[in-house]
Amino acid sequence: MDAIEIVFRLVGAFYVFAGWLALRAILMDSVLDKALAALSAGKEDPSETRRRWILGASTVLIGMSGAALLTMSRWALPLFLVCTASQAVWIGGARRFFIAPDDDDAAGRRQTRNASVLYGAVTLGVVWLWSTGRLLPWDEPFGLAGTVLTGAGLGLWFVYHMAWKASSPGVLDPADDIQDVPAPGRVVISPRQGFYPLIDADTGQRFSHMHWYDGTLGWRIEDWDDLFQQAFTLEDVPQGPDFDSPEAEATWRAEGLAIAEALKDILGPENVRLAEGWETGQGADA
Repeated sequence: MDAIEIVFRLVGAFYVFAGWLALRAILMDSVLDKALAALSAGKEDPSETRRRWILGASTVLIGMSGAALLTMSRWALPLFLVCTASQAVWIGGARRFFIAPDDDDAAGRRQTRNASVLYGAVTLGVVWLWSTGRLLPWDEPFGLAGTVLTGAGLGLWFVYHMAWKASSPGVLDPADDIQDVPAPGRVVISPRQGFYPLIDADTGQRFSHMHWYDGTLGWRIEDWDDLFQQAFTLEDVPQGPDFDSPEAEATWRAEGLAIAEALKDILGPENVRLAEGWETGQGADA
């Protein structure tokens, strides 16, 4: 194994990792959209879903191409060529069908273009490896198995998380006349990923804090819950939140206690409680 082979193997390992990292970013974006849609009783934008599936499929191929290059398999040649062609089609205009002009920022386009140029340069290197006979045969077992297993692993992981659905927050039907429904008299504070943070203790139903409390308290609860929802990463769903720092988590907890006191001022101390395990997002529903 000479220095050239070592360098290309390291580049292959980089693209396996880059493929996983890119899939993770796509999935985190999907999880956040699903959670927000559940909170607002809405649905994901179908065009966004299609875009994620297309990008996910191409990213899985990038991971496979990296695995093939890592093992110096001849399968690296067609995989790199296909991925380079798909990136050229995407940059050449396909992205316009999936990204709204307002969301297609210059920084994102530049980042995508730079990554594609780098990948194209590596593709030329792979063509050179093939032309000089440095790549192993198509049926070399280690390279073939590594490429297939990488694709299967990344693909199944992506499909599994794309199929995740946020639970319904269990709020009242927006068509119902809110004036005919009594305001919650007893409240349980129980933040949970994909749900409203407050529960009517008498009915066990989660409800929108924006319906019943004035703008100041309602938005205070909303901002507090936003910090909680944003603290989830893909691996945390549904285990628990992952705040940026212990200080950020402590600040969030302190605000939760302060909100409980504000609700007690309105409903009475005996009518407001924090669910056991509320700090971890694993509190009881009632």
